[in-house]
Amino acid sequence: MSEVPSPETRDQAGETTRPTLAARLAERSRQRALRAERLAFQRPASADGVGDGSGVETAGAMAGAAAAAAAGISDLESLPGVGPNLVWALEQAGIGCLADLVPLAPAELAHRLGPLGRLVPAASWIAAARATVPVG
Repeated sequence: MSEVPSPETRDQAGETTRPTLAARLAERSRQRALRAERLAFQRPASADGVGDGSGVETAGAMAGAAAAAAAGISDLESLPGVGPNLVWALEQAGIGCLADLVPLAPAELAHRLGPLGRLVPAASWIAAARATVPVG
């Protein structure tokens, strides 16, 4: 795993300085790219829907998930307020794409997410997924 740099660095004179905002943003972008690369590596096994028991993924949803996996971007990030950390939590709960949210009830999603489920807007995420994923 990559090493996270310390928030303080030493300049040429040996004095401790904090990195600039631009340096911190560049490091954050680099970390996100590494995370997306790791997720893209893991995605193909879960994007096909085999073995998850849902059976509700349509060909369009599967093609969209495959395209997102190839690009290293999760379609779950299109949900309101969802970033890389929530994508990770959703994937740990067995939700790999928007099509996995469609058959769920808000209470079931909250239960799958555990303590985090009390903090997320499960009903609005499910409604957004149902509006996005084509039916049939």
